[in-house]
Amino acid sequence: LSIFLSGRQNESKSVILQDKYTHSEPLYGGFSYPPPRHDLFPMALYRMPYHLYHPFASVLTDFGCPYNCSFCNSHIIGYRTREIENLVKELDLLATMGIHQIFIKDMTFGAKRSHALKVLDVLKGYHFRWNCYSRADILDEELIIKMREAGCHLVQIGVESADEGLMERYGKKVSLEKTKKTFSLLKKNGIKAGAHFILGLPGDTMDGIERTIRLALELRPSYASFNLAMPRLGTEMEARDWKDKALNSSGKKPYYSMPGVSEGEIIRLRNMAYRKFYMRAGYILKLIAEIRTPYQLKNLISQA
Repeated sequence: LSIFLSGRQNESKSVILQDKYTHSEPLYGGFSYPPPRHDLFPMALYRMPYHLYHPFASVLTDFGCPYNCSFCNSHIIGYRTREIENLVKELDLLATMGIHQIFIKDMTFGAKRSHALKVLDVLKGYHFRWNCYSRADILDEELIIKMREAGCHLVQIGVESADEGLMERYGKKVSLEKTKKTFSLLKKNGIKAGAHFILGLPGDTMDGIERTIRLALELRPSYASFNLAMPRLGTEMEARDWKDKALNSSGKKPYYSMPGVSEGEIIRLRNMAYRKFYMRAGYILKLIAEIRTPYQLKNLISQA
């Protein structure tokens, strides 16, 4: 963490980790660091759904996030892009190790389009298959095509909710129309999409959750994750008693209450979302039809 936060030695910043995550100022500009010792890491022990090959390595091309979603804390540390020459050194190392799958762990791949295009030009020179996180409102067909040509096979998108008013309240102003178009473009261009949803944010309603579940079915992503809202350290959602309550909840039961809705009902809705999405015969057959590598089959059986 200190390497990423300090960047180059001559750009050192003061960082304080206390009960609440604070820092002297957001960090911007470029950063670089020595290639991590991937060879010392027990890669064989780690798996991710929908990867094509095993083992995989995680790589950063930028750090932090320029967006200001109030339920997320990634923007608190600012936003920095990795120097391309430094990225190449790490990719060269992974190539010599025989790694075929990488997870680009940027909070929002493509946030700075000019930098993302440089990264994609570099990735074209390798044979990696990779996945990443991104946003529906920054992905257009031109960028999606370039990502596919550079080896991208899966994009994970935070859709969060079907309630546009709720999302605007939390600073994520992405229209449902744009979200639907982006998922359609990904499918059209042969890239799988993962969709992440948040259920039970303060202000959410039973109707909002039910519409979110319907949206997940309509988008038809390769996978969907339905997460109960939890406060993140340093965000405006952080409550005074967040530590004890969050540790006791750990995402398995609601952290926030919804007026007129019991804790058990919120859990029931979350479980119903998973059943409705994953227990469709058409979905299961689609997963089987999309198997391309022996590892995919093995991973699919493990997930089941």
